[in-house]
Amino acid sequence: MLRVAKAYHWPKTHPDFVMVGSRLRYSENDLKEFDDIIQEKLDASRKELEYYKGTLHKRNDSGTETTSGGHRNLEDGSESAEKENLSVMAVRLQKFIQQLELAKIRIK
Repeated sequence: MLRVAKAYHWPKTHPDFVMVGSRLRYSENDLKEFDDIIQEKLDASRKELEYYKGTLHKRNDSGTETTSGGHRNLEDGSESAEKENLSVMAVRLQKFIQQLELAKIRIK
């Protein structure tokens, strides 16, 4: 026989929730705190994404690549692997930023 657990219902007087119609909702203070946390993460993520983009587009280049001479050997592979990793990280970060922006919309 299959047992089904009873759903836990928050008491109507729970301090972190407010009744809206027949639904429980986070309080305005909690929503403001969530918004602040999300905004902090958004700012840090956007800054990190700009760094990745700058690195991928060689805006942050120190200029040593042109002084290394015409020798291209195993370093070519490691450079392309590093660019690939940065590209993957940038895409993941873009998705993370998009999810944070959607979270901000949901809590408004």
